[in-house]
Amino acid sequence: MIFLGAGASAPFKIPTSPKLTQKMESFFNEETVLLEDIKSFLKEEGKYYGFENVLTILQVLTNPLEVSNNHYTQRFRRIHFEHIKDHKSLINNLYKTICDFCTAPFIRGKENYLNSNELENIFELTYDPLIGIPLEKQRSQIILSTNYDPSIEIWCHRRFISCCDGTKDINNPDFRQLLSGIGLRNEINKLNIHDQSTVPLVRLHGSVWSYKTINDKSLKFSKPSNNLRYPDLYIDELNNFPALIYPGQEEKIRSTIWDPYYQIFREKSSEHCLFIGYSFRHDEINEPILRFLETNQITNMGVLNRNPDRNLENLFQGRPIPERKIIKMPAEFGTIDAIEELNNKWFPIILGNKYKEVEEILQEIKEWKKARKRMYI
Repeated sequence: MIFLGAGASAPFKIPTSPKLTQKMESFFNEETVLLEDIKSFLKEEGKYYGFENVLTILQVLTNPLEVSNNHYTQRFRRIHFEHIKDHKSLINNLYKTICDFCTAPFIRGKENYLNSNELENIFELTYDPLIGIPLEKQRSQIILSTNYDPSIEIWCHRRFISCCDGTKDINNPDFRQLLSGIGLRNEINKLNIHDQSTVPLVRLHGSVWSYKTINDKSLKFSKPSNNLRYPDLYIDELNNFPALIYPGQEEKIRSTIWDPYYQIFREKSSEHCLFIGYSFRHDEINEPILRFLETNQITNMGVLNRNPDRNLENLFQGRPIPERKIIKMPAEFGTIDAIEELNNKWFPIILGNKYKEVEEILQEIKEWKKARKRMYI
């Protein structure tokens, strides 16, 4: 299993929490007292001051029913009742910012747009070695992600790979029908582990390409909004926000339509689990991981991040760390250093051997890409 956090999307020019937090503060021009009270509250609670926690507090102030009754942010509402009002406009600005940041690299004309060459260069240092090489070796891996961006889906398109993400074709080139989480679960269970042309993908928090329609169906676009063939058909949907779990409200993955995705995470956490760019700040994710480590459902847990120790502190919270089960890979995803870490510490576990040099991996990637293309073009 591969679990992707925000750090795994950073190579695609998608900001992580610190940059989102910086952008967020610009929306508080008329609410400086509120922001300072939020900062003080989070410090007293021992919580991280960041985009996600601030957004959750705004949601509690606007509609407490949107957040679990026992969530710590409910205390802010009781302590600072003077801030209770409808903050929907501010919330929508923050929500729109998330959507804009996650789609901009793939929409022509946007400041962070990645052209084909840039995108290929990033893919060669990220998903090609991480997913493509094991696929070639008939080692299919389920991908779970808390990210919203469509980078994996686009990579699958460019590598002629089927993305098993719980969608089905509806004879329209722009989008596919999104099945229920149970439907995705059934699809994944039918997959052959040796399949070299399918990547199972579970987006625990939703995707910026996924929307609910007025008749309560769900659809997922297959391409960026500026490249749709019949955009006039979807004007109403595209004027709405995508169907996502708000950042910081991870408790929702245990309920209603999101729970089947959470169950896939619990069921498919295998003996070898690799976490890339994930901060381990969410109890809903941490609790099963800790239990699986204790029961040996996870026997090797790789942590690829610039500072694995800091992220592991978030997970274990002072508990003893089972060092023999943890493989620390201090590197930034999307760099040669990261490929070296994977080559030296992770590939020997899942593939049975490592490559002699990183150059050997990069060359194999080029050959694999050519072979995939020759199969179809």
